Amino acid sequence: MIKKFLIRVSIFSIPVILYFVVGEVLLYKYKEDVPVSTVVKKQLSSKKEIYFSRSFFNTPDVRLKTEMMKIKKPDIITLGISVVLQYRDFYFHPYENRFYNGGFMVKNIYDFNSYINMMQKKMVHKPKLIIFGFDPSWIKKDYLNDNKNNVTDPDKDEVLNLNNHVNAIQEILHQFIDGDLNNKPSCLKQAYGMAGMNGTGYRRDGSMHNWNQIENYIKSHHYSDLYNYKEHLKRNTFIYNKPMQVDAKKVAMLLQNFALIKKMRINLIVYCPPLANDFYNYAITNKGFQDIFLPYLSIQHMLIQKGYHVIPFCTPKQLGLTDDYMLDGIHAGEVLASKLFYDYMISNNIKFENLPNLDLSYLKKIRDKKPLCPLAFDTN
Repeated sequence: MIKKFLIRVSIFSIPVILYFVVGEVLLYKYKEDVPVSTVVKKQLSSKKEIYFSRSFFNTPDVRLKTEMMKIKKPDIITLGISVVLQYRDFYFHPYENRFYNGGFMVKNIYDFNSYINMMQKKMVHKPKLIIFGFDPSWIKKDYLNDNKNNVTDPDKDEVLNLNNHVNAIQEILHQFIDGDLNNKPSCLKQAYGMAGMNGTGYRRDGSMHNWNQIENYIKSHHYSDLYNYKEHLKRNTFIYNKPMQVDAKKVAMLLQNFALIKKMRINLIVYCPPLANDFYNYAITNKGFQDIFLPYLSIQHMLIQKGYHVIPFCTPKQLGLTDDYMLDGIHAGEVLASKLFYDYMISNNIKFENLPNLDLSYLKKIRDKKPLCPLAFDTN
């Protein structure tokens, strides 16, 4: 009886065990199952570029960035959402090792408020320069990322939860059976996560390598709003959810934090990112967008009048360029982002006493070379 029972159990259990074993092997192959704490150690110790972004588990941006900030204690940081992710360490030569891109570490005004307050209380490292990406989302009422305070309550690393492994295995096996995994091109770069292996992910300096969008441009040779931001605005979906209104309390909180940064004697550059001509030409006809964007421009003007360092809003066309320099409707590629930074610093003769050796001629030499394409200097 016992023997028959064991045989029956084996018949039913072996396929289940095999299912999970094959799934875990695939997750291991694409380094999806590596905890973020290990990724931090690997990125810090490596002399070669390592990308990090997962496809089957979450990519815990806040945990990655806060841990890096804690260990590196950088003197130059970016804060903001995705619009600042094209700022790279070589923009700030010879301070490359003292730079870290904190894009997506603070995802809403409440995160920003918490982090600046922690800085004031010396709970986190105080940098010498902050580049803050100020786009209209910071003052929008009921913004998509307002659901929680990510600084005080960061997302957990899903790799450490068994239930998440079950879901990830189901997803990766589904793609494996459909043949999608085999069709993924590899950049042959050292990376963690399947997206990272395909060239899209966080670099060691915290910036983002958007190989999917770069590769798309190299193949087509023309601009593409790959993530359909214009369509989202038309339909009031994603980050353009209703109500399309300015939140006066958010505006006040933002200005208070800028003032606090000044009070702490931290240099601040407010970066107002560009929009693609294609996106902007539609957006200015959209009433909801106008209701937020016009006050946004007024705040930009007010900051300039008050003596803040502000890289002002523009479109590629206003610079004599095309949308080829935009990753999508609302994100500049690194070639354009570096141009806006370099031109602003040079034309306004900006210098920082506590960063006396900042050498923009180094960035100029890189910019003067022919880039890989309008979106990227090279494949890295």
